[in-house]
Parts: sequence; C-alpha cells; structure tokens
Amino acid sequence: MMRFLAATVLAALVAAASAAAIQDPLQYSSNWSGYAVTGASFTDATGTWKQPVARCRSGSATSSSFWVGIGGFAQDAPSLEQLGSVADCDAQGRQTYRLWWEVIPAPAQFISLQVAPGDVLNAALVVSGQNVIFSIKNQTHGTRFSKTVTVQHAVDTSSAEWIAEAPSLCTSSATSSCRVVPLTNFGSVGFTNLATVGDGHAGTITDPLWTLTPIALASTSRYTAQSNPSGAQPANVSADGRAFSVSFQSTLATANRPAGLKPGGPIPPWASGKAP
Repeated sequence: MMRFLAATVLAALVAAASAAAIQDPLQYSSNWSGYAVTGASFTDATGTWKQPVARCRSGSATSSSFWVGIGGFAQDAPSLEQLGSVADCDAQGRQTYRLWWEVIPAPAQFISLQVAPGDVLNAALVVSGQNVIFSIKNQTHGTRFSKTVTVQHAVDTSSAEWIAEAPSLCTSSATSSCRVVPLTNFGSVGFTNLATVGDGHAGTITDPLWTLTPIALASTSRYTAQSNPSGAQPANVSADGRAFSVSFQSTLATANRPAGLKPGGPIPPWASGKAP
C-alpha cells in the first residue's frame, strides 16, 4: 500500500525547516512548467491538485498534463516515473479528462478511475529498488488507484518534479523523434501538499538539503524545433514550501534555447494509435 505523508508529519517538517533550498535561476523548457528538486536520491514524492478545466475551441487539438514525478530531469536520465491527469481537447472542441501513470521509456498507461474538472487529486510515488509504487486518490469521489510496477531497466531517482506539461507524440523511443503537442488552455493549476524524501530525509520542496529549479514552458524566437505556440509560467513557492501554481500563457517566448525535450506525459486520446 502506498505511503502518504501524514499532515502531522508535514507540519513537523515545515516547523523544522530553518532555511530554504538553493534555488537555480528560471529555466525554459519546450514542454515542462513547474519545479524540480535535485541533489539527492529521491524515493518518495507527493502532491495534490484540483483538476483544471480544458478551455477548448473547434479546429485546435491540444493537450495538457499535470503530474508528480521522480527522475527524468537530467538530459541523460535513463528513466522517468510519473503519475497524473490530463485535460485535452480534440479538433472538434470536445474535452477529455483522464488519469495515467508511466515509467519511461515505456508508454503511458491510462487509469480507469473517472476524473472531472474540479476534482481534487492526491498523487504519490515511491521508488523502492526496482519497484515503483503508484497511488492516486480522487478525494472528491473517494476513489483510489494503487499499483506496483517492477522495472528491469535503471530507475532514475536523481530528481523529483511537480509539473504542468504539453505532452509529446513520439514515433520511437528516441527523443529526436518526439513532437510537442500544442498546450491546452488550462487556466491555472495549484499544486499543494508538496513533499518528498531524498537520501532518507523527508522534507518540502524548499528543504535546504536540495536544489530547487523553477521551469517555464516557452516558445522561442531563436530556436524553433519543439517550440510550443503557448506557454506556462510557475509562480513562487509558498513560504512553507508546500504549494505553488502554474498559469497558462497564450504567449510566452524567450530568446534562450529551451532546456530540451523531456519526453514525458501521456499520448493524448485524439492521437490514439500514434504511441511509441
């Protein structure tokens, strides 16, 4: 059974924190927006968010994904473990909402639990050796999914993330064959109850024992490959290190080269049959 950090434990963590994490400058990505922590071997990550509404319009197929993850932040990372939800639009302007889990390089697996805009979701990941334990609860409806997956390849625990993403369509396992999907206008999403365990130490994402990196999803005027027409911007982390929000931006451009393709997130339902 998945371990959720109890509220009393989180309160103690916040009270014990006397300094903030080292924070890197804002990084730009072609498909991620949120925060990542590095500097330890992370084995647990948890977070809560309210499922956003997909603001769809006819003629534009878009996708957005919201997730908690372990691994995958480094460009040469061997894997990425993720758990989250999607808010998608097909070309007819119809909305789709689903839950999913994934251990890259394998494709995403969708979860049968129903999810609707406004539902409160609590997700948790635990990595124990070659086992990855996924648990997500729809607190609004009182439903829950838990699964343990044993993987044969190397499991990356060098980072933990809380991300809003424009997913990617990939024709093979190579990152060069992936194309970022246009981002759904999701308004904003707030991640709360943030906690992680690194090197056996439990803390919030601003714990002084690791480094915190903010990430913005942006198009770029100088580098057009994998560029998204829209963007997303993370707000500052709360004083207690347990919450932040990400807002959709109709335009968010940078002259800097994006941090590179992070081939994560599920294949949107309107692209069925195109998964790796």
